[in-house]
Amino acid sequence: MALSESLESLLRTLEREHRDEIIREQSTFSGKMFEINAVQSSQFSQGMAKIARQWAFRFIQTATKEVATVVDLKQSSIFEETVGSISNIGQRLLSIGAQNVLHPALNQPANIHRALSKRELEIETRDRLQVACTKRQKEECSPASNWNLLVLVSNPTNEEAIAANSEFRDIRTAIREATFRDQINVEVEAATRTRDIIRAINEHHPRVIHFCGHSNDSCLVLLSERNEAKPFDSRFLAEILAADDSDVELVILNSCDSLPQAGNLLPTVPHVIGTIAPLYDNWALDFSRVFYSSIAYGKSISSAYLHATAYLGAEHGSEAADLYQLRSADGHDPKEITLTGEIHSTITFATNESLSSWEEKILKAVPPTGDIHTPSRDATGEWVQTGETYFRDDTDGSVAASGLQALNSLIGGDFVRHNEGIHYKLTGAGWEAKRSLGE
Repeated sequence: MALSESLESLLRTLEREHRDEIIREQSTFSGKMFEINAVQSSQFSQGMAKIARQWAFRFIQTATKEVATVVDLKQSSIFEETVGSISNIGQRLLSIGAQNVLHPALNQPANIHRALSKRELEIETRDRLQVACTKRQKEECSPASNWNLLVLVSNPTNEEAIAANSEFRDIRTAIREATFRDQINVEVEAATRTRDIIRAINEHHPRVIHFCGHSNDSCLVLLSERNEAKPFDSRFLAEILAADDSDVELVILNSCDSLPQAGNLLPTVPHVIGTIAPLYDNWALDFSRVFYSSIAYGKSISSAYLHATAYLGAEHGSEAADLYQLRSADGHDPKEITLTGEIHSTITFATNESLSSWEEKILKAVPPTGDIHTPSRDATGEWVQTGETYFRDDTDGSVAASGLQALNSLIGGDFVRHNEGIHYKLTGAGWEAKRSLGE
């Protein structure tokens, strides 16, 4: 199965960028060697191979992360084809500079080094792509850790005033008092006009939209340029959301006789809530408070709706309890949709499944002070030192290179920060990662 054109283009771009870096670094390295005898030629060849190896592995790290965001790797055929394509590019990068020696026989140590690197590279590609694939699947199955609730307020000057300000304040308070308050951001769009809806959706990318204002069975009421009532058919809201393939899962029209307008949003929006009769302010406020409190306590859309209607019945009678109606598109069960809740730490996941063995070795060896150093005290060049552990081998330069590569990856993942000079420190995320790995 051939890879998509967009994926091939992405890989070509990444290959070109990494190839240019290899050539640039090799050119700098070769410029330092003006006179090459037999011994130096062998060192030169191995140095060129080392540069190519480092950048080939950097390509693997970058490519697997990028590919996982744009390609569905669940099908084994696509996964294997992607592994092959990335690994082949990595092998091409390894070969850059292979012929820059005085005699082929002197290149033997470098060729052995390259051959070993190819096998490592194939394993690294498969491992990192599998991790990226698994991570994406988990993210798709888990609720977002943080999402936006967009409250659209419309209170025209030529209509009876409603308790709009009290409503969005009560929504914020109800969420703030709940367990998972940090997972919901409340964004309020006051005095909503048609153009404000489009801008607010583009700006906030909401997961839930809550309308607070006037309506009837034929339209919602927004504001004109003079802050007076202007009819707005909810079918246009459905078109706006469909045009952007939005992530909106729920729309609540907390206004009078709004169920027909809510129905217009299906199936563009999976779940909608509307009313079947005129609505009193205190009923609207009570429904919003109880509904969003339950959502922020980790309850499903269905449970939160039932909590709110039960509360209305208890406080205001059966007429209030029957006023609100929940509708869902075919194939969407509101009992299964939980917008907040316990979420596995991304740090724990990254530690257990995303880190390479070298990255884990470094984290485990970090002393209680959190210090990491990259000394450079002799001709062997830089290496990683964590406490009394030295990631180097005088007979195998790839050990130090792998340690430095792993350190750079930890820095890029926000587990380690640069302190000053050759000195690095674990971040809070780094300490969590170290703890989860154990000793």
